[in-house]
Amino acid sequence: MGKARFDIKVNWVADDGFYKPTSSDERRITGISKVAVHAGTYYNSIDFETDTDYNYTFYDEAGDGYVCNVWVASWDHTVSYSSKKPTIVRVTGK
Repeated sequence: MGKARFDIKVNWVADDGFYKPTSSDERRITGISKVAVHAGTYYNSIDFETDTDYNYTFYDEAGDGYVCNVWVASWDHTVSYSSKKPTIVRVTGK
């Protein structure tokens, strides 16, 4: 039996980029234990730690998606992206 696909609404605010713990539901569903969303001048980034291998897609407030395929868990992963609305509002995994 494979991993369960998920589609979850989140509110990971783009700010100073310091790590913050995810909620217990976010962690249970996504496997992501901490996240940092950095709002930069020229680009933005999502840094996260997960204990699960998933093909993640992170969606910003504009509805644009950014993919990170994790096949080795238990360390930090980064996705860089350009957006005028960089707060992450949805995460999917398969």
